[in-house]
Amino acid sequence: MVSSFAHHTPWHRKPSPQPSPVQAQFPQTIESLVTTALDQGTLTRRDHLTLTAAMLSNPVLTTTDRQQINQLFDAIRMGRVNVTD
Repeated sequence: MVSSFAHHTPWHRKPSPQPSPVQAQFPQTIESLVTTALDQGTLTRRDHLTLTAAMLSNPVLTTTDRQQINQLFDAIRMGRVNVTD
């Protein structure tokens, strides 16, 4: 007797990677968004919330993207970049 469980998809299989919501929402790359915010010293609240959500819930965000977002968040904490409405 074969268990019906044996025919199910294995639990360890990862879902197919989805495009980054940040990349899909912005026509520009994360790198250009971070560079612009650092150069101008401002970041919109909407962009900040989108980047925060991507960091917290997007498993396919690249290491480089995460490092760039962290660099921007550090600049915000240090007062070099202001979040605007």
